[in-house]
Amino acid sequence: MKSDLITIREAYDWISADALPPGYFMKLCDYLREKYPTEDVVEYGAYNRLRFINYVGVICLEGITIEILPKIAVSAMDNRKALLSMLHHARFLSVSFFEQVSNGWGQDHLLDALLAAYILRLQEELQRGIFKSYMEHVENRGVLRGKVLLSEHVRKNAFTPARVMCQFDEHSENNLLNRLLKYALRIGQKQIAYRMHLQIERCLALLDEVEDGTVHKEDIGRLEWNRQNERFRDVALFAKLIIEKASVHHLGEHHQSFSFLFEMNKLFEAYVGEALTEVVGAGHVFSQHTEKRLLLNKHTNRMNIQLKPDFVTSGGIILDTKWKSAVMNAYQQSDLYQMYAYVTAYKEASRCILVYPYQEELAAPVWNVIDTDKTIEMVWVRLDDYTATKEDLRKILGQPSS
Repeated sequence: MKSDLITIREAYDWISADALPPGYFMKLCDYLREKYPTEDVVEYGAYNRLRFINYVGVICLEGITIEILPKIAVSAMDNRKALLSMLHHARFLSVSFFEQVSNGWGQDHLLDALLAAYILRLQEELQRGIFKSYMEHVENRGVLRGKVLLSEHVRKNAFTPARVMCQFDEHSENNLLNRLLKYALRIGQKQIAYRMHLQIERCLALLDEVEDGTVHKEDIGRLEWNRQNERFRDVALFAKLIIEKASVHHLGEHHQSFSFLFEMNKLFEAYVGEALTEVVGAGHVFSQHTEKRLLLNKHTNRMNIQLKPDFVTSGGIILDTKWKSAVMNAYQQSDLYQMYAYVTAYKEASRCILVYPYQEELAAPVWNVIDTDKTIEMVWVRLDDYTATKEDLRKILGQPSS
């Protein structure tokens, strides 16, 4: 049975205890504090209410799904599409998955779309043939296979001469890649089984010889690719994303919580970076530039306070992304101080630009740095369409339209 869906906008919409089943609000608060103890995921307000800050995605808790979307467009459906576009272009989603994930928006919510895309693609690849690899086995057998492990044979079979300790390679389906795929499938099964029952059962039947069990991050790092398993690379990367992003937390015998969250600061920066690279050209954009320091210590003669703007172009323009609302006369002075430090340290820089998500049609503020020809600017870029994002960046940088 499909869980109840609550759709809210990050940093805008509040969830109150009155809008939830009795006791649910405190369970949600406890879950967030336990699973995200070091991140500022939510802001708590008066009268038992909260809103999500800087994180978007999905949280499932005891039959209720909370979908947190960025405020980019007018409708929830358009916000979902825009979020998926950002995830795709920022390379948070595999390129080959984007078209599958984007389909069916009249009936799906975010979690459905993500997990359904994984399950459908996994089924497609498994039906082409499951990947097998040679695995080393050690067994105490009644028939010799491979080579004899003499010392172990003597130790274990001194009084059972009918058996022999053997070491041999077996062409097996029970390898790390398939365990990764099955573990991500099991995660998805708990969340979307009501809609994808047949597809899930087919995948599980094809993976029947593969052990169930948790796959850890360090295990995923040991995956090796070759001609035989290369076609599984995209689906394995998606499985890795599900495992890493899906925080699974047990709430007693019958309930399980699930969260799949993305940090918008990082997503917005990566998305703008990809668009900027396409506009300016590869090799002309440097991200997280760390070559400059702000101060020189007179006693140690060492440079202190490393500066790290998000992007520096070869044309002498510095850009820093800010995932927050920005309107005329509502800027934060700390952001301008940061930009002043950048434009001062980078002698060759002529412009320092704060890039915000588009909110409303306003004139972009521009400040001249006193006694210089340098400027600090605030600009907005549209996020509901990738082509529009690039067009806004071209206009901001003074480049001709495509």
